[in-house]
Amino acid sequence: TVTRQDRFVAAAVPYHIYGLLFAVLVPLVASAGLAPDASPFPHDIRDALERHQATIFAGVPMHYRVLRSVALSAGSLRLALSSAGRLDPGDGADFFRQTGIGVTEIYGSTETGGVATRNRAKGESALTPLASVGTRIVGERLYVRSPYLSPNLAKDENGYFLTGDRVREAARAGFLLLGRADGIVKVGGKRVD
Repeated sequence: TVTRQDRFVAAAVPYHIYGLLFAVLVPLVASAGLAPDASPFPHDIRDALERHQATIFAGVPMHYRVLRSVALSAGSLRLALSSAGRLDPGDGADFFRQTGIGVTEIYGSTETGGVATRNRAKGESALTPLASVGTRIVGERLYVRSPYLSPNLAKDENGYFLTGDRVREAARAGFLLLGRADGIVKVGGKRVD
């Protein structure tokens, strides 16, 4: 839960849906504080976290990669978020080692909105769908039904959208990402076809 006592450092750019959510909309709706000087450079991120006594950091996987080059402490941080691509397990583990805060990875896309989360520091290897999202796996293909789906997406008769990701059901619950079924890859959080 985000409250008005929270202070965000959002290094994700607001013209990306993830950045729009965590650099504009969530702080606005919660009346939370937002650092005005977020930067993608590791020393600037560290300094903003400390200067603004941030409780929430929202970055993309590349931010966690570059943060390995600076000394961090938890300070007032209570939540770290990553989206827009796969977070390297080593980058998340290093952030946890330095701060004691596990990174919550958010899986989704501009078309689907948030679909699932995981926090490897809590022993979660599988992605767990959000309560408001339905998933179905057929073969290695992931189908999503959600109130967040873009209205112009092609859906089957039950309202499920076929994503471009290949997945496998996890042993206990959720699913594991195996890769893409199409020709799209992410480079530094940006889609390349």
